[in-house]
Amino acid sequence: MHASYCASQGVFFCPVDTAVVVFDARKNQYLYYNEKQSAWLFELAVTENLSDLTSSAAKFANSLANAGLISADDRGRNLLVSGVRPPPHSSLYDDIASEIPAPRLNTVPSLVVSLTTSWYALRRNKIDRALRHVGNWKNGLPSPTLSDHDNVFSLVRAFHALTPYFFTVKDACLYRSIALVKYLSLHRIPAACEIGVRLTPFKAHCWVEIDGIVLNDHLGKTAEYTKILSL
Repeated sequence: MHASYCASQGVFFCPVDTAVVVFDARKNQYLYYNEKQSAWLFELAVTENLSDLTSSAAKFANSLANAGLISADDRGRNLLVSGVRPPPHSSLYDDIASEIPAPRLNTVPSLVVSLTTSWYALRRNKIDRALRHVGNWKNGLPSPTLSDHDNVFSLVRAFHALTPYFFTVKDACLYRSIALVKYLSLHRIPAACEIGVRLTPFKAHCWVEIDGIVLNDHLGKTAEYTKILSL
């Protein structure tokens, strides 16, 4: 008998108020579970022996397993321990948005590379593949220090100065964020890609942080979302 259930690869669970939202990156799909179903999920997360589950929770577990969302394997990620980073505390974008700096032409090549690489990663709506790329881009990069922040902020300002020439208002936040992560990785800076959800009305959103500082959105907007995934 396996010890417990865990989240399947590419599936992420997030408690929001009395509900739980599930992000299935393999299908680019979000699922909502109500208060009663969330109680069964909590039971699955804390029960060490599957034979101790109530009959309702066991039936619910079977439906989730049949959908490929969970598996009976104690070596995987705990259902409701997502490992996301704490909420951000400030935003560089709040300052940049009020006065976009002049473009720096020497950053155009890295921006073009980041845009094309990110488009390729996201083609055919393969979100799980794109998220794996994000992780691979950051592998081996040194963690930023406080002394690196001036360089980081200068590069981010240059990115935002050029994006009006390359992005449209219809470009999704995920594409913009992945492009920024790739752009910074080309300069050997490992930024964090964050995905959050809200319930009323339901919406998912993506942004980029470094050391708790939002780089491409307003702090007030990101505060509307509960993080479901940190990369």
